[in-house]
Amino acid sequence: MQDPRSVTRLRQGDIGTLKRLFKSNHNGLYPFVYRLARNGDATDEIIRSAFKKLWADRKELEKLEVLFLRLLGYAHTFAMEYRTANNVTGIESSPRTSRGEEVASLLSRLPEEEHLVYLLHIVDGYSIRELSEAFHSTEDHMREVVGSALVALDKEFETEPESPVEG
Repeated sequence: MQDPRSVTRLRQGDIGTLKRLFKSNHNGLYPFVYRLARNGDATDEIIRSAFKKLWADRKELEKLEVLFLRLLGYAHTFAMEYRTANNVTGIESSPRTSRGEEVASLLSRLPEEEHLVYLLHIVDGYSIRELSEAFHSTEDHMREVVGSALVALDKEFETEPESPVEG
């Protein structure tokens, strides 16, 4: 949760506020960026770039702006630029069980936008509103993307072959 005075302090040029925001938001941004960049060093650099951009754009911040969403948007932009420049394909997910590996395999077959939005919404718990703000898209579009991913996964689960029963 961000301190409501953070925006005001940033707008006034308080670098200490930026440092505190970095410490409190780095861990929340890391999994999102890593899924896109698939490289730890690049992930750290992308996050630093998002904070540099926040600092550069501090005068444009709205009084009640949710800074994490602004950072998420910047990080997404930089991560996509990194992916393009470095020919990164696929989106990283981290299954925790054999069933998780099955789901990760099914997710990897989805188009990248559906895969990423599904992970952020269903797995990480970001709301449709948060995703629409971060991706500069409409809430309806985000709902369509999540819905499309869920329909595709349902179809995949229905068509997965059952394992033979041992007797």
